[in-house]
Amino acid sequence: MEYLSNTGRERLGDALRESIDDDARLSIIASYFTVFAYGELKDELSKVDELRFIFDEPTFARQMESEKNPREFVVNRRSREKGVGGTGLELTLRNNLNQRALARKCAEWARERATFKSDKRRGMIATTGSYHVENAGSENHALMGSAANAFSLEGLDYERKPGVVTGVSHFQTSAEAMGLKAMFDGIWGNPELVEDVTAQVIDQVGTLYRENPPEFVYSLTLYHLFRDFMEDGENDPIRPGLKFEESVVWNKLYDFQRDAVVGAIRKLEKYKGCIIADSVGLGKTYEALAVIKYYEERNGRVLVLCPKRLRENWTLWTRTNDDRNPLADDRLSFNVLNHTDLSRYHGMSGDIDLEHLRWGNYDLVVIDESHNFRNKSTDAEKKDRYTRLIEDVIKAGVRTKVLMLSATPVNNKLLDLRNQIELITEGDDAYLAETDGIPSITQVTKTAQARFNEWSKLDDSERTTESFVNAVNADYFKLLDVLTIARSRKHITKYYGADSGTFPTRRAPLAFNAPIDAAGELPPIAEPNDMIAQLTFAQYQVLSYVRHDRRSKYEARYGDSWGKDFESQVHRTTAVANLMRVNVLKRMESSVNSFRITLQRILDGCLDLRGRLDNVGASVRYDARAELGDFDDDDDAEEFAAGGKVAVDLRDVDIPKIAGDLDFDITVLRRLLEYAAAVTPERDAKLIKLREFITEKALNPYNPGNRKVLVFSAFADTTDYLFNQLAKSLKDELGLECAEVNGGTNRTYSLKLRHASFENILAHFSPVSKELPDSEAVRGEIDVVFATDCISEGQNLQDCDCLVNYDIHWNPVRIIQRFGRIDRLGSRNSQIQLVNFWPDIALDEYIQLEGRVKGRMALMDGYARLVSEEDLNGAYVRLESTNAKNNSVKLTIDVRQKDGSQKRRAVTAKVGSSLYDLSNENSDYEAGWIVSNFSTAEGEEFVEFQNGEVLEIGAAVGDVADAEVKRAQIRHTIEDHFQRQFELYPRGIKVLSLFFIDQVERYRVYEPEEYGGLYAEMFEQEYADVLRSRAAFSARKACGLPPSASWQECFEHIGHKVEQEPSSVHDGYFSRDGKGRLKDTKGTTTADVSTYELIMRKKETLISFPAKGESDEENAGRRVSFIFSHSALKEGWDNPNVFQICTLVDTKDELTKRQKIGRGLRLCVDQSGERCHDPEVNVLTVIANESYEDFARGLQSELEADGARFGVLTPESFTRVVIEDESGNEEKLGYAKSKQIYDGFVESGLVDAKGKITQELKTTAENESVTLPEELAPAKEQVQAIILHKAQKLQIRDKRKEVSVELQKDVTLSPAFQKLWEKIRQRTRFEVDVDSERIVAAAIKGIQQMPKVRAPQVTSSRADLNVAEAGVAAEGTGNSQVNVSERRIYDLPDPIAEIQDAVGLTRRTIKAILEGCGRYDEFAVNLAVFLAQVSAKIIKAKNDEVSRGIKYVKLPESEWYTMKDLELEDYTAYLDQNAWKPNHGDKSAYNYVVFDSAGVEQSYAKALDAQDEVLVYAKLPSKFKIDTPLGTYNPDWACVEEVNGERRVYFVTETKGEKNGEPALRDTERMKIECAQEYFATLELGDDFVYDVKTTYEAVSV
Repeated sequence: MEYLSNTGRERLGDALRESIDDDARLSIIASYFTVFAYGELKDELSKVDELRFIFDEPTFARQMESEKNPREFVVNRRSREKGVGGTGLELTLRNNLNQRALARKCAEWARERATFKSDKRRGMIATTGSYHVENAGSENHALMGSAANAFSLEGLDYERKPGVVTGVSHFQTSAEAMGLKAMFDGIWGNPELVEDVTAQVIDQVGTLYRENPPEFVYSLTLYHLFRDFMEDGENDPIRPGLKFEESVVWNKLYDFQRDAVVGAIRKLEKYKGCIIADSVGLGKTYEALAVIKYYEERNGRVLVLCPKRLRENWTLWTRTNDDRNPLADDRLSFNVLNHTDLSRYHGMSGDIDLEHLRWGNYDLVVIDESHNFRNKSTDAEKKDRYTRLIEDVIKAGVRTKVLMLSATPVNNKLLDLRNQIELITEGDDAYLAETDGIPSITQVTKTAQARFNEWSKLDDSERTTESFVNAVNADYFKLLDVLTIARSRKHITKYYGADSGTFPTRRAPLAFNAPIDAAGELPPIAEPNDMIAQLTFAQYQVLSYVRHDRRSKYEARYGDSWGKDFESQVHRTTAVANLMRVNVLKRMESSVNSFRITLQRILDGCLDLRGRLDNVGASVRYDARAELGDFDDDDDAEEFAAGGKVAVDLRDVDIPKIAGDLDFDITVLRRLLEYAAAVTPERDAKLIKLREFITEKALNPYNPGNRKVLVFSAFADTTDYLFNQLAKSLKDELGLECAEVNGGTNRTYSLKLRHASFENILAHFSPVSKELPDSEAVRGEIDVVFATDCISEGQNLQDCDCLVNYDIHWNPVRIIQRFGRIDRLGSRNSQIQLVNFWPDIALDEYIQLEGRVKGRMALMDGYARLVSEEDLNGAYVRLESTNAKNNSVKLTIDVRQKDGSQKRRAVTAKVGSSLYDLSNENSDYEAGWIVSNFSTAEGEEFVEFQNGEVLEIGAAVGDVADAEVKRAQIRHTIEDHFQRQFELYPRGIKVLSLFFIDQVERYRVYEPEEYGGLYAEMFEQEYADVLRSRAAFSARKACGLPPSASWQECFEHIGHKVEQEPSSVHDGYFSRDGKGRLKDTKGTTTADVSTYELIMRKKETLISFPAKGESDEENAGRRVSFIFSHSALKEGWDNPNVFQICTLVDTKDELTKRQKIGRGLRLCVDQSGERCHDPEVNVLTVIANESYEDFARGLQSELEADGARFGVLTPESFTRVVIEDESGNEEKLGYAKSKQIYDGFVESGLVDAKGKITQELKTTAENESVTLPEELAPAKEQVQAIILHKAQKLQIRDKRKEVSVELQKDVTLSPAFQKLWEKIRQRTRFEVDVDSERIVAAAIKGIQQMPKVRAPQVTSSRADLNVAEAGVAAEGTGNSQVNVSERRIYDLPDPIAEIQDAVGLTRRTIKAILEGCGRYDEFAVNLAVFLAQVSAKIIKAKNDEVSRGIKYVKLPESEWYTMKDLELEDYTAYLDQNAWKPNHGDKSAYNYVVFDSAGVEQSYAKALDAQDEVLVYAKLPSKFKIDTPLGTYNPDWACVEEVNGERRVYFVTETKGEKNGEPALRDTERMKIECAQEYFATLELGDDFVYDVKTTYEAVSV
């Protein structure tokens, strides 16, 4: 066998030519057969006795009909059929004048010698590009290539596209070719796989030489050009026999709307989905109602999902007896739910019971304003609205068609469309591959987004519609055409004319720039704006004030809900504060009234928090509900509400710091309120201008008699203000009736309505478009409406001809939607007017773009990782190496794990290897990632894939460029450096940052001359940019500088003269050995020597700031703050002031992690050389180019290699274990018994010879089943704890397995659980009836049984030492023991007082015990032993008596537990570490079961889940407590069993480890459980309730 490169002299065509002898039999499997390939080999083919050809995909085969794929493979098949006449490259490069003659000869040859068959169904034949030659008198040959090796000039390599190489394997003997021959024969003879298409092929070849009249050619051309459109129109989708065309709604439609309805139904039938994206005002609602009517005529069940504010609009159409419903006679009966109902599982929505709704039983779902579903959750563990819609409504039950309505399906990015399309495709990315030739919807949208991003960067003159169309990929527009119906006003006017209604003429927009104060007495707007910029908004970011030592608490509490680590949490909290800052600016722009209200709310919050700082035991959070109305963006409001759930314990906070910031904010807010209070309505210039405009419009209407005005504001506070200030005067002076609609307040001024709902108000405002009944119209009309964006969608208000934007919404889509309320088809107004109130020009300069300060929370969460949005990089592949010996390549790819996550792994591949298979079916590698060719030649290594990707050694695709990763690390190090230097400069501490690199040439190049390398160039560029960039918020705030202040300005403010020249602040040390290689610790160049001197011998220079009076040479060293190093700083060097270490390495690193971080693990020093011991200062930051998990794991491995012992036991490990002897006295095991336990583990193989704990011993300890000698059994629990502690490695939690533990309300609301809950939710208080005489008697008895208290002894040993040449020898000469005299006089304490502190009894009781025990004289013998033993006996006696005498009393029902107590607020756990996912989700009260013990508790939970008799169960939360005199007690489990299918038993269970077949309990646990037994007995829960202690689960019947 030989490998052919299919290039030059190794062409497939030449090899095939040489393999064919006379009378040969040729067999081919390929996707194409072309006449040009025949022409190239016609001489050799003339010698062939027979050709057998198999098309590997359906070609010329009959069409396969199916409901899901009505035209299977038509597009691809059609290209293969036409390909007989030549493929694209052949037709481009060949002279087609000889095609007719060639085709004639080919047809004649084929009729005589060829048979063609075709694969019936795609994917049945895996081997393609295969050729077998069976020679009569010589060796047979076989050639095997890939799909690219079709029987065409390109496949045979007689024509080539640039850069395309395809490898072919040539089997040169009959034995080697035998396998391919057998495979071909098996396919050829199987009628289930292939069918004969010879006649069709020859007929197609014949068409290439037949004479055809010109009109036929013309008709054929038209047919092929418009074939898809003709086929779409072949069948009218409207089924005959329906009365649909007689419906009221159909007859109300214009022609263009009817076309949309028919087109939508066609797409719904063909693709199961459609998006109607007509412009605002074109009647999408009526079009959707017509579609609904059609499917209801077919008895389809229809669900409409709409925003909550539009619910009444939709439900009106279903009210068949409502005189406001113009479609009442159509008797529409669809269900209506709010978008938010998808987040609910219980309760009512209108008259629909959500708990019992069959979500998956709808034939059609209509989604109004579908752009609200443009985002989907990236958290696989959480079920958001999008996921609920696609899984429970669309995928579940019957096959559901999806109709979406939105004038703006693309809001922020082109990818918005993809997520909406996935509601149609149900997540099938290749949904349109077979029907429309779109292999990947995701790839199409990604490509379009990338090209749009490039287009958006063009100059204004170049950024035109035409250039956009040319820039964006054509298949994106094809995707739009396939699934959407989108027409504009111009389209309707141009193609349908006046018959389809008319649009009003748009007058030129009016723009007003009114100042804030009409009196002109306020200072320029810059002053209050700067004051807003200086506010800290401390009450919204209390988390950022948490002390360093308390941060881990919040990482654990809010790790799942608010940020994966504390830094991310603080970033997000800061972003919330910035939202408030932006919102204050927005409301200042809206109206002075809204501004004033917001300032007052913020001030009240500051004062409240400031007053609570004295109560340091309290937890604080801001009240999000009070301020949600301040936001004009739903996403902002949602983020703000989420931040309001973050509670911070004031004991964890830096009180002086937050108090200072609050005091500062209070001062600034009071000054701002003074500004706002000065602008009364009489001085409000903007309000005055609006009144003047409305007056002018009413007196001089644009359309005769039309005095209507619709005024929009983003804020309800502003509409309240406008209504209160204008309604009366407009009515009194002009007779204009005003109303307000803002989602919370709906009111009219003087018009009396039966119900002032916003539907009724709008109906009286636009009575014609709303078809207001005459009986209601007589009440009167409304002329002016002040409204928020609650009516900016889905409302037809075309009676009005003037719309005013009192404030400009920062989302331009919202502006379009607002104007669409009056700019509508069929309007009776000839012209309409848009009016915009722009901010005063000075204010506009400060507000600028929302994007400057809003939201980048996703980027802040894990900022060290460079990951494009939604992994837009696609498949990741890197060529690591090639292996000539094994004829293989080593690639790094993303391998799919069992849990669905991905890990980057190295794999070995050969020609034909599929990365899809090697990656465990990672879908990123489906599109042609099959190795087709590679080279192992030194210096020319590459690998090529069938999709055309070619990688050279070390190159990668699908990843952020390596240089950009390094640049990002360098920049982050500089930013972190500036932050630390700013903080530490006032303390006289100079900050150093250290970079470790892998190749010295990347920092310094020595030959042919010395100059800075890539990293030096990057550093200097980034240093200069960061210095001029905006400083961190904390620095700007500390300086009192505006938001735009740079780092340079901040340093100047604190008196630090930061270096301006980047080249002066960094240096590196590298050296060369005798061969010129960079190595060791000292270099040969002048620059190396000086740098060595600086770094290795003048550490004090490095940690000093430049000083006046010092030489330039001395100060040059002091300017250096950033050090680059290779191996030179590996060992033997450290500097106390290294605060940042950045690792810029990507090859195998000789410098260990421990050695790297060791360069910075030192106490820093100030300018006087004094060490700083502040733990808040001495923090080392590592900017690593690997994950934290890998870094931490590698560090531990290095420590182990250096001698640290993890997971090891020794004979001394259990010496300090304390047990009780037979007399009840406590004693330590000591060395002998500890060694006995250790030796037992070694003998049984549980510990190896070096003391290493085996997995078996660890598992045994986790299961609490360690076996000890009988006499040491009491030590079992402590021994197991020591084993687990020793076996515990560095705890690294896998964030990908982090889960949020939540209550499953559908389980807890089940009848079984509810009855259990009613039993156990009662609460009690306890009373204790204690008999002190019994305590005294029991204590005396216990003390009398104590062993005698002995005096301390001191043992003395003597020995002789002999020093000789052999070494030092010691010979013992004797021992002696000295007893401490019992008669020695001590300065003894009061024994009664000492014991009283330990046991909590009265002096009288203790005195009686000591007098009665008869052993008081032993007190002076050994003070400590006596007090400890006596106290222990008294405590035991007291506890025994307390547990016997406890009585519980029920509390009133108002104090019982509620279902709220079962909820776990922001509780996270980790799968396989302390959490388990139940197999039966309908049993467990929580979506995850959290366990304290991986042994007993986890096993018990799994048993509960698996047993059929268990109906429901729950791990009781810590809130569920039983009070006892010994402390609170929290039982483990509650469950419900069904006995014999009839009777239910209710359990509360405690799980414990086993000891001699019984639960292992300490005295305190035993007594608490006895109290619990009394507790449950007091509740009188009936004979079907059981409380017990278990080691394993077993069904219990009562």
